[in-house]
Amino acid sequence: MTAALGVFALLLCGPAAGVAVGDQPQAKARLAFVNGDRIFAIDADGGNRLALTSRAASLGEYDEEYDSAPRVSPDGQSFLFLREVDYDAENFRGEYTKLMVGSMDGSGTQLVTNSKRLESKKERFAPQVYLDSAGWSRDGSRILFTQTDESFRSNRNGGIAGSRSFSRIRSIRPDGSGLKTVLKSHLNLRRGKGYRGPGTFSDIDVSAGNRLLVAKVLRPGGRSDIHVVNLKTGDSKRLVRSAEHGRWSPDGKSILFLSDRDRTGEQCYEGGCEFQQKIYTANADGTGQHLVLGKKQAGTVVGADWSPDGTRIAFGSDRNMPGFLGMTFEVYSVGADGTCLAWLTNGSPQSADPDWSPATGFDSSPAACGEGNLDVVVDPLPPEHPIVDDKPANWPLLWLGPVYRGAVVLSPFWEADTLTYLDCASFKRGDCRTVYTEVESSDVCDRTVSDFLEPGRYRGMFERRGALLMRPVFNWDGYREAVLITGGQTVAVTVEDFSEELTPLSEYLDVVDSLRPVGHDELAGANLEPPVFNRDEVRKAAGITASFERLGSVSKVARERRFDDIRTVRAYLKFHQDIVRFGPVETVRCEF
Repeated sequence: MTAALGVFALLLCGPAAGVAVGDQPQAKARLAFVNGDRIFAIDADGGNRLALTSRAASLGEYDEEYDSAPRVSPDGQSFLFLREVDYDAENFRGEYTKLMVGSMDGSGTQLVTNSKRLESKKERFAPQVYLDSAGWSRDGSRILFTQTDESFRSNRNGGIAGSRSFSRIRSIRPDGSGLKTVLKSHLNLRRGKGYRGPGTFSDIDVSAGNRLLVAKVLRPGGRSDIHVVNLKTGDSKRLVRSAEHGRWSPDGKSILFLSDRDRTGEQCYEGGCEFQQKIYTANADGTGQHLVLGKKQAGTVVGADWSPDGTRIAFGSDRNMPGFLGMTFEVYSVGADGTCLAWLTNGSPQSADPDWSPATGFDSSPAACGEGNLDVVVDPLPPEHPIVDDKPANWPLLWLGPVYRGAVVLSPFWEADTLTYLDCASFKRGDCRTVYTEVESSDVCDRTVSDFLEPGRYRGMFERRGALLMRPVFNWDGYREAVLITGGQTVAVTVEDFSEELTPLSEYLDVVDSLRPVGHDELAGANLEPPVFNRDEVRKAAGITASFERLGSVSKVARERRFDDIRTVRAYLKFHQDIVRFGPVETVRCEF
């Protein structure tokens, strides 16, 4: 990205709508959005990035927290969000949802209520409680949220005979007091008869006229419709079929919503398949529905919201690198008429589900239409030493920097040792390489050369940057990787372009030549630490070589050593030849 591209995009689009003229530019509107598992805020032009939530320092190794669904209060001073927690995640204990509020200046958060508090006290019912969506009343004095209590009925054989989902829209003050129920609904399942009932609530939004937009889910994982409800009378009317995430425009005359009704852009994962979600606008009565980004929209959309002046729509999308398990989302804004598309985030972790501050009198325009001059942000950076068994490893974590050949490092769990480069750093899809590059670091005693010696897959190694690089071979997962041995670690390098052709050796060498310790870019290209091997592997290879010299036959060595495949013997013989050729090597005793 360059400043010249930003200027060129500005010339193409013209000045972004809403830019104030004069010596005192209008202050920018703010947005809250989900970034990985935290909530951040930015200006309408992508500037003034601020973390609003953070991972608690008291969390243990198996504790998890994920923040989502931010909604900014009407005065722009506060925000609410949902926090999914699982304390002791390894044993699947302590999993529930918190409804939280915080300050838009990032000064702190506090609990409003949680799903544990809202569980039924009747032992015979004891349902699982889900909090799916929350929003502010228009005066900001109360929070409305959806609560669904799900319980199951067992048959005589202990199997599931049916289920009952009791869904409510509830209201509570931000301090956690004054809980009351606003609306009720249900969805029941009887074996052999399917689902019955009006549906469960999700995705709520309140207009200035005290009208509620709410999506009703008619079948778990299936279709939902958007309804409008008069909160004073309770009257309800369906506005839009096959839609979700309804949002009122600031003047209450229009709505936006998301829908996959076109059944395009199918993406399939282990859990099933999904179609593209697209942004629509419509009149407040559901008529005049219009596709904002057109029928040829790239990627799918997660979350969308009107700017406070109603001129723009912010949304999350993987449009420049679609189809990779939701790891490549960024936040964009576009004119309500579909013009002047711009991105507001670029980097990792993924960014989505934006919500504008409703406070009026602020400029909602981006810095420029198109790519602009948006820097790549990777936050947090990986640690200089990976965390192994709750403590930093002795060896430095090697990486390729925040961007490698136009691909941004995806956000992993930073205590892990795998860094993946896939997300595109360019606004233009045509500039993005669909190449998966992974660098996985492990202690030499954890991921050993034996992983390739025992199945007979070892094909030799050669010197590179003062370390030793094993030639690429297919691993247990069916991917071709080259393993670098340096210091006290092995670094497995995978380069996959999703074609039927084998990745050339030059691609692996480019990766190895770009590696450097995290926080030390000045060491890119410098010699790495010399290799260190598992002592038992080196001794075993020497012993197998001695057996071969004594017996004079690979098959006889295999029988004596009780190897099922003679390729194992050949691999160890080749490994020993390489160790001798490169001279004495340092070894370490590995204890298991």
